Amino acid sequence: MNLQSKPSRKVGASYWSTLTEEQLLRTAFTTNDPESLEGLIEDIPATEELPFVELWYDFRGSKRERLRCVHCRYHNHLAGYVIRTTEGQRVLVGHECGDKLYGADFEILRSDYDQARDYASNLRRWNNLQAVLPAFLEWLADLECCSAVRTYRDTKRVFRDELPRLFGAVAVALLRDQGVLSVDERLRDFEGENRAVERYERDKKEWDELTQAERKDRKRNHGYRAPQPPQLPMFKAIPKPVMTVRAANFFSDDPLPHQRLAEVLNGFEDLVSEISAATLKAAAYEGRRDDLHRERRLLLAHSFKGVFRRLGALLEVIRTSIEDVSELDALFRPDSLAVLVSWANSHPRIKQRFKLSGRGLAEDDPTAVDPSPVVTLPTTFAVPSLERMEAFVAAIHSPMDVMASSVADVGSMDQKIV
Repeated sequence: MNLQSKPSRKVGASYWSTLTEEQLLRTAFTTNDPESLEGLIEDIPATEELPFVELWYDFRGSKRERLRCVHCRYHNHLAGYVIRTTEGQRVLVGHECGDKLYGADFEILRSDYDQARDYASNLRRWNNLQAVLPAFLEWLADLECCSAVRTYRDTKRVFRDELPRLFGAVAVALLRDQGVLSVDERLRDFEGENRAVERYERDKKEWDELTQAERKDRKRNHGYRAPQPPQLPMFKAIPKPVMTVRAANFFSDDPLPHQRLAEVLNGFEDLVSEISAATLKAAAYEGRRDDLHRERRLLLAHSFKGVFRRLGALLEVIRTSIEDVSELDALFRPDSLAVLVSWANSHPRIKQRFKLSGRGLAEDDPTAVDPSPVVTLPTTFAVPSLERMEAFVAAIHSPMDVMASSVADVGSMDQKIV
């Protein structure tokens, strides 16, 4: 029997499923120098045992010379598979030639390899996640109650209470115009003038062609009168954008950053419980060689996907929450506030007048006895940094195992939120 014989599904699935998780984590699934591998031969070996896909190589996009394929017998490929027999013999098969050697059954061998490679990658991410998660959760708890997040909450409350009409007008602009604040610019309406003149000339011609009796009838019974020339010049109001407010969350009724971060913390608590349960279940089956062992890996692979998907969603909530805080910082820049005050003071539906006051704004009421409250940000306000979260994500996706010593390094990073 040679490599071109039809493979057995049972044998093809046996190699990768017999490796322990520790062995999978130590396995290199790719090679940068396939031609130097031990046991490499140029002909299809005769063997009674079905070989398996051991490695993948890919030099596409590089200037490397093409590699010889055992099927083509020529140097035709830059990408392909290393196929290995149980006796240790290896051959190189181009990425387009596996199906030619094995037919549709090559998908079996390739699938076993792909599943093992994905499982090892996800297992490393899983282990790294458990190693760095405790330190990350401590940082997340600090982030939820940091001064910038609390300032966001307090500033929104004061803005809504002290300047309700301005708050509402900006909220309407966000809903109706995606946050674009516009002022009406008065421009000469030449097109409107031409239409009015044409309409007048058309109506006057029709009126002039009527008899005196017809004119009286229209006046008496229909309320018509002789056409009047249009009043010129004519003008129109064109909205002129002056500013785009990005702080959609600040001017909406959606949950605030501190509320969303609290929900994220709860979500991570549930995630920790799920990770612990799945890890304990996995440990109970590790070391087995039967079908139940293979089935357990399939179930754990499903847990990987679910946990990583939820993890990504939770991290995205953290990111958007801090982006909201960042938008508040941009809104309260002096140049942004100056445009906002100018827009509000020219708004036809806002009767109050406003003025700048330091890094904030207040109602401009000269008749008020007491000074108007100022809606502002503290001079110490700073947007929280997400460097710790980025380090957390990088540690999870590290190609190396993150052990206790690495966790200490991650935990010793700047503990400050800002």
